[in-house]
This record gives sequence, structure tokens and C-alpha cells, in this order.
Amino acid sequence: MKSRWIITILMILMMVSIATAIEECQGTITPSDVPCMIVTTWDYENACNTYQLSIYNSTPELLDTRALTDYTPTYFCNTTFNYTQQGSYNYNISNINETGTITVEADDEMNLAIVITLIGFGILSIIIGVWLYMSRREK
Repeated sequence: MKSRWIITILMILMMVSIATAIEECQGTITPSDVPCMIVTTWDYENACNTYQLSIYNSTPELLDTRALTDYTPTYFCNTTFNYTQQGSYNYNISNINETGTITVEADDEMNLAIVITLIGFGILSIIIGVWLYMSRREK
């Protein structure tokens, strides 16, 4: 009887779908925020796919050119930003003077988590080493 409940709960958990959405790029982001969406600031006269968005690095070297797509909940246009390397990225939209900058910075929280994890593993290794040393010494 108890195993039926466990199986039922596991089946319910497996059926629950996890929804994720791509967030809008907000100027300064971290690599964990990528991918994100670049959404235009106003409704254009022509269809979104008639406009090209060009992305440049700080050199400025052209990295990518892509057509805009319709941003369904509104009449704005959008495209996806996929660059995780730290630095500044500029973009502009063809035939229009709309430009912007996205800055990818180091994820300080992730760096802190890595440091804490490494310290934890170090302490755990010392404890295991002392325990092994003491258990062999008693023999």
C-alpha cells in the first residue's frame, strides 16, 4: 500500500511540466542570464522580418546579423542574444537609428559559490584524512 503512494507521487511529479521563459536583456547581465531577448522599443511600420539586427563586440567587429521576429504578446520585434563571453556588445537595427549596448559581467554569486564549494571539499578531505589516519593508528 505504501509503495503505491510513492509510485503515485512520483508519477504526478513526472507529469508536472517545468516552464521556462527567456527573459529580456537588461543592459548589464551575467552569463547565467544568457540567452535573453532583445526587444525593440517601438512598433515599426513594416513587418519585423524586414529589419536586420547586427551585433558587434567592443572592437567593433561584426559578430552576427539576424532578422527580427514578431514579439507575440505585443507589436514589437525581438531576437535572441546568445553571447556569454564577458565584455560589451553593441547592436543596431538596419534602416532605423535604434541602437543599444549589452554588457556581460562576471557572475560574482557563482564565483562565491565555487569558492565555498572548494572550501567545503577541502575541509571534508581533511576530516576524512584525519579519520583514516586515526583508524589506522588504532590498529
